[in-house]
Amino acid sequence: MLRHFLEVHDLLPTLHPATQLYVVVIGDILPAAQRMIAALRKAGLNVAADITGRKIGSQIQTAEKKGIHYVLFIGEQELTSEQFVLKNLHTGVEEKHGLSRIISIVNDYRHSDDDGV
Repeated sequence: MLRHFLEVHDLLPTLHPATQLYVVVIGDILPAAQRMIAALRKAGLNVAADITGRKIGSQIQTAEKKGIHYVLFIGEQELTSEQFVLKNLHTGVEEKHGLSRIISIVNDYRHSDDDGV
């Protein structure tokens, strides 16, 4: 009953997931990927990682269901080039960036989201 009242009067708060970045590990690179994930967390990001080896599409669907805004793909090629694919799940846009730029992008989104934007 209370929920209905809040919905009718548009008073229900919009809840955002605590996880800011979902990491998809591609291939047999788990030790190196774990170092990257640790660096992202040390930079203050709340990161979830799928290390099950499931198909990439299934992992992206999991991130979408959880309402996570960004997915980061880490594979052997990305580790070698130090350029990682960051996908915005709300817009579908994929971009390649270095680790520091990815941290900046996710932080910028988090702060704009905290301000109600």
